Amino acid sequence: MTFYPLNVVEYVPETTDSASFVFEIPEDLRATFDYKAGQFLNFQIPWKDFFIERCYSISSSPITDARMQVTIKRVADGRASNWFNDEVRKGSKVMVAAPSGRFVLKEQHDNALIFFAGGSGITPILSLIQTALLTTDRPVQLIYANRDADSIIFKQTLDGLASEHSNQLSCHHHLDSDGEFLTQQKIEDLVAQRWDADFYICGPGPFMDTVEAALADHNVDDERTFIERFVSSIDPDRTEAQTQMEEEPDIGDVKLKVTADGKDFDVEYLSGKSLLESVLADKSIEADIPFSCQEGHCGSCMSILKQGDVKMRANRALSKRDLAKGYVLACQSVPMSNKIWIDFDV
Repeated sequence: MTFYPLNVVEYVPETTDSASFVFEIPEDLRATFDYKAGQFLNFQIPWKDFFIERCYSISSSPITDARMQVTIKRVADGRASNWFNDEVRKGSKVMVAAPSGRFVLKEQHDNALIFFAGGSGITPILSLIQTALLTTDRPVQLIYANRDADSIIFKQTLDGLASEHSNQLSCHHHLDSDGEFLTQQKIEDLVAQRWDADFYICGPGPFMDTVEAALADHNVDDERTFIERFVSSIDPDRTEAQTQMEEEPDIGDVKLKVTADGKDFDVEYLSGKSLLESVLADKSIEADIPFSCQEGHCGSCMSILKQGDVKMRANRALSKRDLAKGYVLACQSVPMSNKIWIDFDV
């Protein structure tokens, strides 16, 4: 992964524990940093005598904002989030990789959009909402849960959007301080039978579990459910990163088939490498292979295992529900059978 130095041209405090950081993109990097609403950036951050990496969602919209912005909320004992909020200001230089991610609007869909955000999960969702309001006439509903009124990120922006687009956008705030805990029953009341909508979910684990359970109860199709999970990579000095992996068995010759961009490719599997590493090494593949962190935490290389068995060295992006459906992370998957077929067109 290549990181580029970007200058912070604006620092905007959002709440007492979150701030936005606006970047200037040099002319020669404009194409590299072209992005879709809902995507994220991978950052390389100095820490002691090494570097750590973190992914943060882009909160600006490519349609409405001239410059790219991320918004970062402090996490207790969070190395990167506290570094950003304590150290990074206007004039700072930060190492950033190109945008990535699949948490984007489906252009071929024309049904309603219902967004569930919890806390800092609003960051990619704000980008999606702003883009949808200006590029579609789809009804948009935001259900946003927070601890209290002071912790609502983008409160003024959301109020302005709701006022300006009152015929298209509705916002519902749910505050723990008011006893407005988001339950499955509350979700059902708010959705109001619009179960044919596209649903976008981003927030803390328990919040997302509640929303996913409500959608499952109403048999919402997976093709209309889009989920973004915030997870952190494992730093080099963490105990988990130093734990040795189990020895991987020698499977012998492996036939690897890959589907991407609607085409099938036969790929030479490189012994000891992940499926993604083998795919990227094959320069004959004429397809856009999605990947970013290559560490198992961003989920960009998520694919469906259509044939064979694999073992994932690490998994910090897929839920139990994802695993049950056959999803794997190509960057962490190694073959456990002689025939493997993975499909990136998911």
